[in-house]
Amino acid sequence: MKAADFIKLEKCPLCGGRDIRDYKDKIASTIPEGGKHLYSLSYCPSCHHLFTNPRPSSEYLVRFYNKISKNGTVLTTERDNLLLKLVKLSYFLSRNFIKFKKGERLLDVGCGNGLYLDFTEARGAKVYGNDVDEHQLKPLIEKFGREKIRIGELRYRMGE
Repeated sequence: MKAADFIKLEKCPLCGGRDIRDYKDKIASTIPEGGKHLYSLSYCPSCHHLFTNPRPSSEYLVRFYNKISKNGTVLTTERDNLLLKLVKLSYFLSRNFIKFKKGERLLDVGCGNGLYLDFTEARGAKVYGNDVDEHQLKPLIEKFGREKIRIGELRYRMGE
């Protein structure tokens, strides 16, 4: 892991607002190359966007997911996987707080294996997903359709 593998955001990646705040305490995450990486969830009061900060660079994510897919490892499908258990527990605990109006749309950037897409669709959202890991997205394309799942890096320009 190199310093350039993580990018500290100084403004909201969605609206460009500069008043971003730490949402929760810093979290230590184990990274595949060994060691820990410290990050927090940041919050933009202007548009209510919640995002990790610092975030992994696009190059790092593509390397990481390609390495995992090449080895046949899927982070959130192994039955005894602690990450899977924590994700499912967090969805279970928040099930009464997350609801969508009929027809409301949700784009999950970095949708992985689609657990959050399933969770939010069950609460009324029209779901769309995007991720760089083609291996994990194949079953999602079959389930939701190619028009709702996009493979590749999501790029946008502020103000357009």
